[in-house]
Amino acid sequence: MVVQSGSVAVVVATRNRAVELEATLERLRALPERPQVVVVDNASGDGTALRVRRHHPQVEVVELRENLGAAARTVGALHTTSRYVAFSDDDSWWAPGSLERAAELLDRHPRLALVAARVLVGPNERLDPVCAAMASSPLAPTPDLPGRPVLGFVACGAVVRRSASLQAAVPAWARRCAACPGCCAPVARCRPRSRPTSACCDRPGRFSAAWGWSAFAWEADSSHGRPGPSAHDAEAGRRR
Repeated sequence: MVVQSGSVAVVVATRNRAVELEATLERLRALPERPQVVVVDNASGDGTALRVRRHHPQVEVVELRENLGAAARTVGALHTTSRYVAFSDDDSWWAPGSLERAAELLDRHPRLALVAARVLVGPNERLDPVCAAMASSPLAPTPDLPGRPVLGFVACGAVVRRSASLQAAVPAWARRCAACPGCCAPVARCRPRSRPTSACCDRPGRFSAAWGWSAFAWEADSSHGRPGPSAHDAEAGRRR
């Protein structure tokens, strides 16, 4: 199957990790798939947005007025135009060819909302223990879908169907509004008491059950990361 160029975008959420982010962007921009890359800056104070614009002019930067934690990924998805969105942390990256293989799977299975890749950590490429747990998921396989069904995953190793993730994470009025120039910090600007959620990023069971989509664990070596948690993920944990 031939995958159309630009079918997968990469969204990176970050906060005050400009040095790590620049190294990650170098790797993402070198991918053979040449994905659209969107960086969502969670109100950093270290000049992250300026550095990215100066050194990576091809990367779209979305500056948030406040730290939205994991929901920044949803904001990033709203700013993409691709059918599928891969999430990356500011200290993780995708292996060459992985995004193309993920797109092939999603093209082949229209009911599939998410593929959860293996995440390899550090120079020794140690398998993330969450990925090992996903590979032995107790959920019964679905005949018309590949892999093991899962209800949780590592966000920086996930590729989602954009329409499915936004259907669950953002109400229809917010999806329309986010297309307006300057409407990011987005939804808050239109309805101050509302904001996008992170349902598309770390809780696939929520949209799978509600909307009839499925998620599965993908046993390809796809996403690589440096040891240690990302700063924005630690913040996201406090916000949940």
